[in-house]
Amino acid sequence: MKILPVNPTSYTQVRTYGISNKTKLYNNYACDTVSFTSVPNSYKLKKLLSYGIPDMYSDIILIDPKRFQNILKSGIMDEGIGKVINILSPFEQSLFPIQGRIFKYIKESAKTNPEQTLSDVIKSLVPKHTSILRAMQKPIFEELTKKATKLPLPLRKEFGTLMQNTNKILRNEPVRVPFSTYEFKYNINKLNRQILAKNIPEEISAMKRIIKYTSQLNEINNEKTYKYQLHILRKLKNVTDKSVLSKYSEFYDLYSNAAKRLQNIPISVTFSRKSFLYELNKITDKLSDKNLKQSMLQTALKLPTSRESISAMILKLSDCSCEKIGLQLFTDSFGSIEHLVPASKNGENNIKNYGFASMYLNSERGNKPFYQQLQEHPDIKIYCQKCVDRLIELHNNGTFRKIGLDKNFIIDLKNRIYKISKKKLALNINNLSAKQY
Repeated sequence: MKILPVNPTSYTQVRTYGISNKTKLYNNYACDTVSFTSVPNSYKLKKLLSYGIPDMYSDIILIDPKRFQNILKSGIMDEGIGKVINILSPFEQSLFPIQGRIFKYIKESAKTNPEQTLSDVIKSLVPKHTSILRAMQKPIFEELTKKATKLPLPLRKEFGTLMQNTNKILRNEPVRVPFSTYEFKYNINKLNRQILAKNIPEEISAMKRIIKYTSQLNEINNEKTYKYQLHILRKLKNVTDKSVLSKYSEFYDLYSNAAKRLQNIPISVTFSRKSFLYELNKITDKLSDKNLKQSMLQTALKLPTSRESISAMILKLSDCSCEKIGLQLFTDSFGSIEHLVPASKNGENNIKNYGFASMYLNSERGNKPFYQQLQEHPDIKIYCQKCVDRLIELHNNGTFRKIGLDKNFIIDLKNRIYKISKKKLALNINNLSAKQY
């Protein structure tokens, strides 16, 4: 699965879990997260996930997507949290920090009110965390506004309009928001990621048709393309109506908001950090003063993300269904195939170039060279060794033979990582049995 960025200049949060957070600005950020179904020979590696494989890039144990998909299909997510917690607790060790804190709160809530749903719990947290998040955002917007006084008058007016709309959004007032093809495609790809995570063939097939029509949207939005864009939105709605995706309100909400934006009708929207950064980047791109542009963008990047702020995550989940809340909490920890040499850098699609990584950190790495990833996050040495140690255990106890996987996978993994780390990471495989169990 390849997750597309929101626009040609994308912003992403890079994190070393349990150690420190670093915020970086990437241009033309490319992702190489790949679903098992699209990778040759990956079915054998997929089977390993049910045995608890550590993430190569963090201290979590990867979740077997198939196991979680079976839980979703059971419909348990819509039940009271007392039942939900019992089913999901085995995955708690696999959660990243923010998701883990929310899960702990859900567990505490289940003790006093086990009949409430996941959605009920999240909604009960919204007022408190809205106040917390606004308090975090306020000084950043004030700093940006101060820096904007140095903008040329026309750009200062554009920034003023952006902040005026932003303040309305933060006060839950309807605003006129221009339609953005980039943003629409980004949201479609988020929905696609959720559909792929559930791994229901009929939904994946329908999603492919949605993506096909979405690709026909014009990148330029003006009076000349207005009618055509509405025509594509109607096609998307018709395709959704006639497919298994018709049960998901998220698609219809997205189409409806897009149509209103094209018709310049005020709509109620939630604040989106990505959208704000995108709009700010459009303004500062016109600056000749590149230092001012960089300064303003770096200030805006301080805005809390759902990766680092529990309050931002709570608000992100506030309008989600129970099933989607479950996916948002756990999907990042799903095991995925990691191209050791990124596919976009001519990395081979074969088992000698594969490792294991969580969907989130696989995507975060993008097409960054492994040695650079290692320089920025030295603890990867520890995590990679833990991953290999578990693979060795599984080989030595006969699991590899059971699923038809050769021990050379471990040897190839060691050799490839040694090479792409520029000889900085030599994994220890001395415990690997010489026998082919």
